[in-house]
Amino acid sequence: MPAKSIAPQLNISIFTVNQHLRSIYRKLNVRNKMEAVQSALNLGLL
Repeated sequence: MPAKSIAPQLNISIFTVNQHLRSIYRKLNVRNKMEAVQSALNLGLL
């Protein structure tokens, strides 16, 4: 789901969504959403 779709649902700016995504990627040591999902699955977070 793109940040443009997420932002209105959470009532936050697109910039804020992107900042949160970057933070998540950094913590999971991944580069994109696909890698983040795979990492979360491997860690039992999903």
